[in-house]
Amino acid sequence: TLAHSTAEFMLRYYLERNATTVPTFEELQAQLQKEGPIEIMNIVLACTDEGLDFWEMAETVHEGYVRIVYEDYLTAKQEDPDALLLVEQKLKLSEYVPEGFGSSDSVLIWKKTCKVNDLKYGKGVKVDANQNSQMMCYGLGALYGPGEPYLVNTVVMTIIQPRLRHISVFSLPTPSLVNWGYS
Repeated sequence: TLAHSTAEFMLRYYLERNATTVPTFEELQAQLQKEGPIEIMNIVLACTDEGLDFWEMAETVHEGYVRIVYEDYLTAKQEDPDALLLVEQKLKLSEYVPEGFGSSDSVLIWKKTCKVNDLKYGKGVKVDANQNSQMMCYGLGALYGPGEPYLVNTVVMTIIQPRLRHISVFSLPTPSLVNWGYS
């Protein structure tokens, strides 16, 4: 939970500042220590209460997840100035999963592509995105939520596990994902 809160804060921090590059972690750390945003202070206190080293966790999240997602966004912006990065996006799942709900760690939409990213901070088991039903549900939710007005052709589902240095990607054409959702 704390790692996800940290990732969310960092991505929103870059988006709010319209960052055109991703700074090194040391540069970000210096900036955050100087500014002292309340969101980070709350996460630092929660980490301290849990006996965790916030800056160690923050570096892992930044270098192993935030950097990847934000650099993907910057690349997408070069291809499509209207590219959109949504953080902790609420997803519509009820059409496929009765009473289903959820949120994606990040959703990137550009051209006719929707990319759903899932941060897994644990270091126990590698998780594969290939035919992963949770990721496919997230893909459907993103497709029929924020992706709907974009006429998305392809949904890319990515699991990022920074503590295992593992990234797994699975893509499906939209009709195939929708067919799966109704099966």
